[in-house]
Amino acid sequence: MASEGTHLDPENWDDFGRDMHALLDHCLERMKNARDLPWRPKPEDMGSRMSLRAGTNGVGSERAMQHLVQDIMPFATGNTLQGSLAGFTARACLSRWGQSWSQQR
Repeated sequence: MASEGTHLDPENWDDFGRDMHALLDHCLERMKNARDLPWRPKPEDMGSRMSLRAGTNGVGSERAMQHLVQDIMPFATGNTLQGSLAGFTARACLSRWGQSWSQQR
């Protein structure tokens, strides 16, 4: 069990919940508009700006979420298009259905 002062629990669960809901809304909006978003290379100094240093104090969930949305998500890599998620979901469902169907025959 963690001693007092060493846990990662938010100081205020209501504020944390509000911030997480706002982040989810932003993520959904980003996915909805993914086709219109330009690809952007990450800044050269991003690695040094993102590094964690020992003894660094936390910034709280609101600032952490702002940092994620403003400084990280615009440079996200990978395929975030809706079609990819839909395709993945469909393939996973069909694969499971196919296995189930072939076992019944």
